[in-house]
Parts: sequence; C-alpha cells; structure tokens
Amino acid sequence: MKRKVVMEIKGLCKSFGGIKAVNDLDIKLYEREIIAIVGDNGAGKSTLIKLISGIYLKDSGEIYLNGEKATIDTPADAKKYGIETVYQERGIIPEFNAAENLFLGREKLVNSKFGNFIKYMDDSYMRKETIKLLKNIRIELKNINEKINNLSGGQRQTVVVGRAVYWG
Repeated sequence: MKRKVVMEIKGLCKSFGGIKAVNDLDIKLYEREIIAIVGDNGAGKSTLIKLISGIYLKDSGEIYLNGEKATIDTPADAKKYGIETVYQERGIIPEFNAAENLFLGREKLVNSKFGNFIKYMDDSYMRKETIKLLKNIRIELKNINEKINNLSGGQRQTVVVGRAVYWG
C-alpha cells in the first residue's frame, strides 16, 4: 500500500540576521501520520511551525500540499489550506465553555427577527457541533457548558486540539 504524501517541504530556509533558524529542510508528511518535532532550545522547531502556519515568511524553499505548490504568506493562507496550529499558550478564554472556545473568532451568527441588521450567536448550533466533534475524536467532557478554567489541564488541551481538528 502506497502512502499518500499530504505535505512536502523542500529546501525550506529561514534566517534572522546571521542566524539560520531553519536551514535547507526537506521533509514529507504522510496521510494519517502523527509526528513529533523535537530538538534543543533554539533548534528551529517553533520557527518551522511558524513558517508552515504563515506567521513567518520563508527566505527560500517550497511547500507542497497534496502535490500542489502552496503559497503560505499569512495565517489566513495557512487556514485556507486547512492548516491549524495548537500553541502551548493555547489561545483559549478560561471564562468561556468548550463550544465558545471552539468557535472563538468564528462564531456561528444568525439573523435576528430584525433581519440582517442585528445578528446573534447560534449557541445551540455551536454546542451541537462541539458535542459531535468531541464524540468523533473520543473526548468526553461531563458538562459541555463547564467553563474551561474548571477543567483539568489535559481537558483544556483536548478542547484546543479539538478546535484544530474541527477547523483544520
């Protein structure tokens, strides 16, 4: 069985002044593959992720997604290609619940009885989608309406990973 390459990076380079953070990197990522990026502090791990995520512009090199050359110059470009990044800082709001954090910045809005003039968040839709997602990735939260700051660290992280899966 031939494995499908979903991302290929060729000759990727990024320097900051005279420091080469990523130097001529070649890598292939395969469908349904889980990898880890490990290395010492300053080895370029975060720089690589920021290049793929459109936070940093590459100095040279190419990125291919599903065999097609990808132009990733901004985070919006990365999102168009389905690339989501989970950072250690998490990017969650502790006072929000799982659904509110899952849809943070991408809230499902619907028209009010006043039409397009006034919109409101479709909490029911966001809750249903969150429950469906968590079930699909086999994550169980006892109370979907629980604020994130009342969850364990591991549960918080699963909400963030779930967000990347949902939007990726």
